[in-house]
Amino acid sequence: MELKSTRQGDGAVNDFKPAADDFTLLVLGADGLDRIAPLWEKLNQLHASQDSPFAGQYQSQTFAHRKAELLAKAAVAPLRLVVARDARNARLLGYCVSTAQTGGTGEVESLFLDSECRGKGLGEALIQDALLWMDSIGVSKKKIAVYAGNEQVLGFYSKFGFQTRYLILEKADQNGA
Repeated sequence: MELKSTRQGDGAVNDFKPAADDFTLLVLGADGLDRIAPLWEKLNQLHASQDSPFAGQYQSQTFAHRKAELLAKAAVAPLRLVVARDARNARLLGYCVSTAQTGGTGEVESLFLDSECRGKGLGEALIQDALLWMDSIGVSKKKIAVYAGNEQVLGFYSKFGFQTRYLILEKADQNGA
């Protein structure tokens, strides 16, 4: 299923460079997870480069492991993968993976945009799609986990009603895992 962006740009040269304000959202199932592997690797590198006592954990994490975690969730509950791609050349610009658990809890598992696509409305389109999907399947509680060191995204998520409910503290080992 493809969804066309409805965002209107001002036509400026610097307005959404990768897609000239023209992107599509493509809804995939769990079988499409391999398509996001290169973008997930960039997300993992971003987390590994951030100032966090847990940065070392990202150096050893693999896409195969993360994919296995998501497939295990998809085996027992709905999973939605939406990729954003440049409408001109089909290059993947970002993705959002969301899940729903029995009991009415939904989670944005992973959201990532290539750096040149940030701040252009694409992240908003992806998160709005995830929230609408959760609403459509009866999710009553929605959550997003933000890794330590990535607090700059809290303002983005707050625009969609997400607020810090609690903080979980974990003791890092000497290797940052």
